[in-house]
Amino acid sequence: AGLYRMGALIAREWPATFGDFVRAMRRFGPAALGISAAVAILAFVLTTNIFVGLAADNPLGWVISAMALWGDVGLVMFMVVFWPVFVDPDRDGVALRHKLGLAGLAVIGRPLRVIALTIVVALLLAVSTVPFAALVIVSVAYLALISGRVVLSMVDQVEARLPEARRARLR
Repeated sequence: AGLYRMGALIAREWPATFGDFVRAMRRFGPAALGISAAVAILAFVLTTNIFVGLAADNPLGWVISAMALWGDVGLVMFMVVFWPVFVDPDRDGVALRHKLGLAGLAVIGRPLRVIALTIVVALLLAVSTVPFAALVIVSVAYLALISGRVVLSMVDQVEARLPEARRARLR
């Protein structure tokens, strides 16, 4: 949460300091931990369904496996968009439910951009796991910055296209 908050501040062209990291961890840390736990459980269930479906050795099992695989892909895409929206300084005070909805609208509204960003995130994380500790920290900070730049502008565009009544409920 701290690195993504700093990335969002930089994307919004606000000054960012280490104090922002600490404040973000205090403010968003407990909620981020809960969201991460829920996502981990959901990813575990979906991934288990992939293997169970493949082991079934029949067309119904393959369908279940394929749906679970796409569920995992969709979950990763959603989370790539959600984290910058969650800590966006321009959306402070907006309810978590509305941030979740806005991230979902951005994924649905700009799927190709989100797929491209998700591929970049996955590749950078995969490459950075080889030299591990130092590079992982730098990679996560870099991804927070890239995600903030791409996602926040995309979400602003999606939000601008919403009807005025819907936009008022998001604030």
